[in-house]
Amino acid sequence: MRAMPMNQGPLDLREYLSILWARKWILIVVVATTASVALLYSYRQTPLYSSSSEVIVRPARFDPKQPSAAAGFVNMNTELQVANSLTVEELARRQLVNLGVKPASVSATLVEDAETIVFTATSSDPEAAQATANANADAYLGIRRNQVVRELEEARRPYETRILEIGTQLQQIAQTLEGLEDPARETVLTSQYSALLSERASLTLQLGDLGEPENVQVGEVLRAAALPSSPSSPNHFRDGALGLLVGLALGVGVAFLSDRLDDRLRGRDEL
Repeated sequence: MRAMPMNQGPLDLREYLSILWARKWILIVVVATTASVALLYSYRQTPLYSSSSEVIVRPARFDPKQPSAAAGFVNMNTELQVANSLTVEELARRQLVNLGVKPASVSATLVEDAETIVFTATSSDPEAAQATANANADAYLGIRRNQVVRELEEARRPYETRILEIGTQLQQIAQTLEGLEDPARETVLTSQYSALLSERASLTLQLGDLGEPENVQVGEVLRAAALPSSPSSPNHFRDGALGLLVGLALGVGVAFLSDRLDDRLRGRDEL
């Protein structure tokens, strides 16, 4: 075995470089092999295209008694769950099938410090990626609008029901007043008639504050998905650089290991 000096200290930089220079062919072969394998693997991968559509989510407020501070609040974590739900995916899939497009894989993410959701679709077909991102954005907005409209209709129903009841009562009082000859009774009915008119006017005003279902705004597409012109993966430059770095680290390790295991004597100093 190689004779080791009795008082050998840690290697300095020149000794490290000397070892690497002596084993340079090992280092070159390992780096070249690793980088080549990484590039070969990268070029054999199927190119994938990505396209994104961004949607802004707008708050909806129906209850006039609701605090104004809550009117502009949207629970984006809940909306993200809806955006990633199977319901949205299935609705978008049906839309794509009708268009003759194979659905791509898609995921929804939140934009930090913003009330927006980004739908990103990935496929080997750039047109499928674009269509899938847009279809999922439209499906999400459609589902959210339907949900909000149902909530709005539920909020409007008590007002509409009461307004109809008041209308019926007003007709009955008007019919009673036509042939009434009792002044005291007439005074009471007239007072009731006026009170019902005031109540109906107030309810009509509150109903107007709720808004009409056809005017519901739950969000819109800020940025529609564009047709990708180049694949998002594989990234040949990144894969090659990663293979080069891994090969360099591996090559240095192999070089030092080979030097450690080499028990041949070289030169007067080692002897």
